[in-house]
Amino acid sequence: MTTPATFGSRCDSCGMPLATVADHALGDPASPYCRFCTKEDGTLQPRDERLERFTQWAMKQDGLDYDSARAQAAAYMATMPAWRAES
Repeated sequence: MTTPATFGSRCDSCGMPLATVADHALGDPASPYCRFCTKEDGTLQPRDERLERFTQWAMKQDGLDYDSARAQAAAYMATMPAWRAES
């Protein structure tokens, strides 16, 4: 069951809406991350791995070449709470 504090929140890594318990890492509504941005143990995947996945997504979604997609992905990550300190 989703608590009011997490309903409508977004993943601190990618921005995905965390609308249901199943959207959260490990199905834990206290987790600030989605199930796609975490390892099997619920911890956040490494920055380089997330950057590569964001890059691949941008290439497919926006039709960008690799370098443009990587730059876009890095810029987006810099806006996300999980990655601000590392950007």
